[in-house]
Amino acid sequence: GGRNIVLATGSAEENPSSKNLNIKWIFSTSFTQNEFDAFAIAQPWRNGSTIKLITVARLSFEKNIIACIDALPTMLQQGYDAQLLIVGDGIDRLRLENQTRLLNLDSKVKFLGNVDHNEVLETLSQSHIFVFPTQVKEGFPKALLEAMAVGLPVVASSVSVIPYLLGKCQCGMLLNKPDAENLAEAVLQMIANPQQMKRMGDNARKAAEGYTLEKWGEQIRHELESAWGTKLRKHQPGTTAK
Repeated sequence: GGRNIVLATGSAEENPSSKNLNIKWIFSTSFTQNEFDAFAIAQPWRNGSTIKLITVARLSFEKNIIACIDALPTMLQQGYDAQLLIVGDGIDRLRLENQTRLLNLDSKVKFLGNVDHNEVLETLSQSHIFVFPTQVKEGFPKALLEAMAVGLPVVASSVSVIPYLLGKCQCGMLLNKPDAENLAEAVLQMIANPQQMKRMGDNARKAAEGYTLEKWGEQIRHELESAWGTKLRKHQPGTTAK
């Protein structure tokens, strides 16, 4: 009928464009319902044990991984045994490794590099808090959603979809400023209340189930059917979609 539909990756209370209401939000995801059901679930942190922080990102300046490294000394000075796992690779890796050595954190920071998807999920499930102090506008970061899917509470920058996502499910804390001081403060505040941290992880897991590939397909179908005023034939497995 001459009506084009554009889906923009992200989410917010308002439409992506005030000038064109045919542009709709769509989330981004990487897992099916069956995969979600099979994920190993992260175990809640217990006071007195090592607190394992993890971040998954491209190692570039704008992803601000250095704030995660620089936040560790504050946690250690407060008497917590903290460890940081960094999953990913990129042009900023050498600078991050040098900063780790400069702060004498070689035994506390582990660079895992690029690993396959299953190993990313397994490593997430063995951690306690997902940290994401990005300085760049994100669409709908899959790494954050995967961390939520295994039940991790989140500490992240207040950019793009992240405030909407975390605020909606009450599954993490937002950084007023994505620097080491604020990141350390947020993590310390979170681990000061292990029961609340567990609830955040449980909330994250529940919220993530609404973002499977099946739900993604349903949302696209809904938007197209609403705009075109017609019912679309459902694709049957093993047939060619038309």
